[in-house]
Amino acid sequence: MPETANPQLKRAVGPIELTLYGLGSMLGSGIYALVGKAAGVVGNAVWLSFVAALCAALLTALSYASLGSRYPRAGGAAYVTDRAFGLPVISFLVGLALVCSGMTSVATQSRVFANNLAQLMGWQSVPIEALALGFLLIMAGIDEHDAGPGRTSARTGPAAKGAKRQPAADSPAKPEEAKPE
Repeated sequence: MPETANPQLKRAVGPIELTLYGLGSMLGSGIYALVGKAAGVVGNAVWLSFVAALCAALLTALSYASLGSRYPRAGGAAYVTDRAFGLPVISFLVGLALVCSGMTSVATQSRVFANNLAQLMGWQSVPIEALALGFLLIMAGIDEHDAGPGRTSARTGPAAKGAKRQPAADSPAKPEEAKPE
């Protein structure tokens, strides 16, 4: 079966999931754990750090919106980097950096959850790392359980199985599939 001229990835993440992922990354519990520490260092000027973060987030959002409208394809920053530099190694490194960023967010949030749980339940003798690992395992179990018939999880999904690129629904038909007029 010949490859199409413009292979595209099959869309698996919709606008709701993408919005919730972005919201979770930006408003994750890690920020709430650091506000008190930052206020202890800078006092009443802590709001200035939020204004600076707002400006940075706004510039990032506008950049992604501009690039996303110019290159409306799956792949995000890695695709744009590939278009800009034409070097797959750089695109891979950008994608890897985004994955590492997400993993850092998850690690921070799981430690904050573990600290809060230990304080709430009076489990100071239990290592925070064990509670954080338990939290991550519970979340992984929820993800796996949510992958019912017709759905996939992060572990069993097409990306985990090394799926090949799927042509998009709006791509032109392959020559052997073209219908006679």
